Amino acid sequence: MASPNGIPHSEHAMPSNGSADVIERRRKNAYFQFPLCSLRILANAPHVGLLYIVNYCCVEDGKRRWSRMSKEEQMEWNQRLQIRYEPDLKAAIGGWHLGVKNVTRSEIAHVRQQHHHLELFVMDFQKGHGRDALVRIRSDIMLDSSAGKLPLMDFCTLCGIYSKLGDKRFTRITRLEIYTRVHGCRSSAIFKSEGPIDSAWTFYRVIAAIDRLRQRDFFARVTFGKRQTFYSHRLDPKVLRSDIIELKTKHAKKIQEQRILDAEMTKEIRRLRTQSDSTSTSL
Repeated sequence: MASPNGIPHSEHAMPSNGSADVIERRRKNAYFQFPLCSLRILANAPHVGLLYIVNYCCVEDGKRRWSRMSKEEQMEWNQRLQIRYEPDLKAAIGGWHLGVKNVTRSEIAHVRQQHHHLELFVMDFQKGHGRDALVRIRSDIMLDSSAGKLPLMDFCTLCGIYSKLGDKRFTRITRLEIYTRVHGCRSSAIFKSEGPIDSAWTFYRVIAAIDRLRQRDFFARVTFGKRQTFYSHRLDPKVLRSDIIELKTKHAKKIQEQRILDAEMTKEIRRLRTQSDSTSTSL
């Protein structure tokens, strides 16, 4: 369906203004997605590395959106941004949707260069360790982190938790798993091979980061039996606890239901046998 001025209405359509409020709304409704191993680029250039991840996601998001657009929508974006070179246009579209301010015509070449650098790094890493886990994190959190509003280790800790959660309603995660993923490694085997991003990011400092993030409500966390800890970025703690109760009692409920059914079956068999014996006696 087209608007009165002929511009298509869709998730790809671009409004006429770029006010701070509009950008902020986009950031709260958009998500960066990148391979977990991308965090390892922070080892050599901690804060610059975050910009590499941001620019990598701009290009990837733009390519994904471009592939879903109609020809009319592609032409509309071309006219609005006045960018003729298609790879540059895709990067600009991705940056716009993610709320990244610096994806302008003068910066696009730099954005694509950093994307290419990280893309090669990811390809090389996955060649040695297989397909990687993905981090999906809200745009405003990602951009606040790149602006230094969230400590780097806390950001990586959050990425580790989110990469394990994926699109699941909730899941069990151990502290050792989080520690491993903080360093951009989805398994202990990969971590042993690659080592830490920063030797100062010790196991106990990561545990402290988990507690800080929990206090800021980046996720819900509950612990069963002082051993099994479950996380969710979709549920509040109350609902998460209800789900864990259901999970942990499901097996016991099934056993109890089976016992009741077995008892009813036994009772019915005995009734039928008694009835049969009474019939035989009367004859």
